[in-house]
Amino acid sequence: MTLAHSIRKAKKWAMSESLRWAWKIVKNQITAKVVGVTFGNRQQALNRLCNYEPRRVVFTTRRESDNPYDSNAIAINVTVIGKGTVHIGYLPKDVAQILAPLLDKNLHPTILSWEILGEETKGIKLSMELVTGISRANQIHTATMKQPTALIAIR
Repeated sequence: MTLAHSIRKAKKWAMSESLRWAWKIVKNQITAKVVGVTFGNRQQALNRLCNYEPRRVVFTTRRESDNPYDSNAIAINVTVIGKGTVHIGYLPKDVAQILAPLLDKNLHPTILSWEILGEETKGIKLSMELVTGISRANQIHTATMKQPTALIAIR
């Protein structure tokens, strides 16, 4: 409750929204669907991403404080090792509002797993660890996905 009250005061949110976020922080994990995946050639990139082994895929978060639509914007980039990097979308505003102060301090949440969603129009869902998994941006970590044979390199 103390954490929820702090979030409510800092973000000027309703108590119900603050409690929801406080619980996620206490559980130490946030799952979010990446937004903006239908712009440009991002759908083509998501379709191609399905063809690669998960251990060759690296997700990175990048702060965009000068974004004209959201000063808390956090871009999601995906790199296929040996192929290249593409900007795939953004974290939703409510997630970015919580994580932006961490990224401003050069602390990035660990992305534990990812999942491609949808048939015709693709989406992507990321599972991130908030507290113990926070790493410095210049360090690379690996995390085991739900399938024991797949590894994801994390930054």
